[in-house]
Amino acid sequence: MTRSASSTAHTTIDPRVWVPMTRVLYRLHLAELAGGRQMITDQIADLGLVTRTERLVMAVFSCAAFHWVVMGLLVAAATTCVLTLIEIVLMIDACVLIGGVALGQEY
Repeated sequence: MTRSASSTAHTTIDPRVWVPMTRVLYRLHLAELAGGRQMITDQIADLGLVTRTERLVMAVFSCAAFHWVVMGLLVAAATTCVLTLIEIVLMIDACVLIGGVALGQEY
């Protein structure tokens, strides 16, 4: 049997199936994983401080997410002239951020 073009690739589990499976049939009887909290604390300490490059990448992704949301809101209410100005601002933002990452000392 073949799938139709309208079917989605992901599946969701029905809560009526998930709850009995996770709470009754395959219940996890561990209150705490021995040494788990210490292992996570050690791994976080091993990461060290956030580097300049990581901060720049965080800024690029934050700006991209912000502009993605704002652009969706503005498209609904903006005219073509305003959209052109917004697109120019977005391109300038992208060039500045990408240039900042390219000039970073750490890779």
